[in-house]
Order: sequence, then structure tokens, then C-alpha cells
Amino acid sequence: MALAETGKSRAAYWLGLTLVMMMLLSACGGGTVVQTPGTPAGNYALSVTGTVNGASSTKLTRSVNLSLTVN
Repeated sequence: MALAETGKSRAAYWLGLTLVMMMLLSACGGGTVVQTPGTPAGNYALSVTGTVNGASSTKLTRSVNLSLTVN
């Protein structure tokens, strides 16, 4: 009986070790890294709007237009 439990423990150990190794190896990646150039240079118009609902059906809305310059 003790030998059977030892065999199960060894099998569980090797199975666990194999799974951990597979996870570690897959975490290394090894694929092609695609680098995005980012936002192209230029001027961009932005509009930001915020709304809050208050008590007794009051609603407050504010908007602001912004300009963003990317060099």
C-alpha cells in the first residue's frame, strides 16, 4: 500500500513540475514584437463633456473644447 501511494506522489510531482515548466516556457513569448509608432504628429481637436444628475431631477452638464498638439 505504501508503494502505491509513493508512486502516486511521484506522478503528481512530475505532473505538477511539467505543468509549471510549460507555463514558464510559454511566458517567455518568443513571438515577433510589433512596435506601434504612437500617435502621428499633428493637431487634434478634443471635446470633453461631463454630466451630473442631482436631486429632484436636476441635471448639470458642462463641455469644454480642447486642442492637443503632438510633436
